[in-house]
Amino acid sequence: MKNVLFATTALVAMAGVASAQEVSFSGSATAGYNDVIEGGLFWNADLTVNGSVDLGDSVTASVKWKFVKFDDAGFTFGTGLIPTVTVAFDNGSLSAKLIAGDQNDKGAAEMWFKKLSGMAADVSNWDNTATDFTAVVEFGNFGVAATTSNTAGGVSFGAKASLGSIDLAAGVDTGAVGPAFGVSAGATFGSMKVEVSYAKGTTKYTAKTGVDANDADATVGGTDTVVTGPETSIGVKVGYDVSSSLKLGAYYASNSVLGAQFGVTAGYTSGALGIDAYFKRSSAYTLTPAGVDVDGDGYYTAAGTAAFATSNSYGVDLSYDISDKLKASAGIQIASSTSYYAGVEYTVNDNITATVSYANANKISGPEFKDGISAFITAKF
Repeated sequence: MKNVLFATTALVAMAGVASAQEVSFSGSATAGYNDVIEGGLFWNADLTVNGSVDLGDSVTASVKWKFVKFDDAGFTFGTGLIPTVTVAFDNGSLSAKLIAGDQNDKGAAEMWFKKLSGMAADVSNWDNTATDFTAVVEFGNFGVAATTSNTAGGVSFGAKASLGSIDLAAGVDTGAVGPAFGVSAGATFGSMKVEVSYAKGTTKYTAKTGVDANDADATVGGTDTVVTGPETSIGVKVGYDVSSSLKLGAYYASNSVLGAQFGVTAGYTSGALGIDAYFKRSSAYTLTPAGVDVDGDGYYTAAGTAAFATSNSYGVDLSYDISDKLKASAGIQIASSTSYYAGVEYTVNDNITATVSYANANKISGPEFKDGISAFITAKF
């Protein structure tokens, strides 16, 4: 953390003597009402400072720091909000970057590797909100990167190559949670795109199996059962554009622990109307409960059993552009229970949107509206 603060101070100092410099602010704010997820009125906002300096000779330096963040639960100024400092070189044929600070949980191993739908294993660098340091070099159709973390331990590596219409990528992580490795490839053949990925890492699945001894008190629950161990995943994804209006897709993933996952999608647009349909089969480590859960905390009054179980779900998402500013959406998803949503989004201008929606589950599909009745305004700048 001290290194990042030092780098930030140095960058600010450089800005005072550099021939070209720019400082700007960006952020967002949301305020409104939701009766289920938020429990009534809610608000949240954040403010980010963005600074850049042209150091000459194809070298630039920049800083991005979300230094203010607050909502109805509290206010944070600086503490725990780690800036990102980047020093970059780019002469057109060779580019290189040194990045220090918060990197949004995306280290070198994940930089170009693609984890496809249904894959359980990944090449995660386990950085969370750690202070990370990354070096990236790209030349022509090739690239290499390395990341180290001052809290997670280990080093992650990434590499990419573009060979004509084929894109290749690899990621390796030696973090403390366990080594992970993955390779991915993608190719485009006219209207068809095919992607294949392989990953070997560590799983972590959790189910709320403990007995809730005091079901009347939502703050008192049982313990969780966590399943961890090695996982190997192979994924395939195919997309085909039948026309500019009709797009089809399918994926299949084989997982050594989680099992097979697969699905198909179809999207159709005609003027203002959009229709998306999907089917997917997935697995999860879930609890078969016993007893009751009056307080709704996910823990029951009697011991249940946890195991991997498969489920099928399919649904349809509809959207219609009533005008260039007003869009209506609705959808239904059928699985073990039926979920549905409907809402409208009004774009006041490029920075302000207003949303009114209803959903009987949280983030179902489509716009992923919040569970319950929602009415809020979001402003970005």
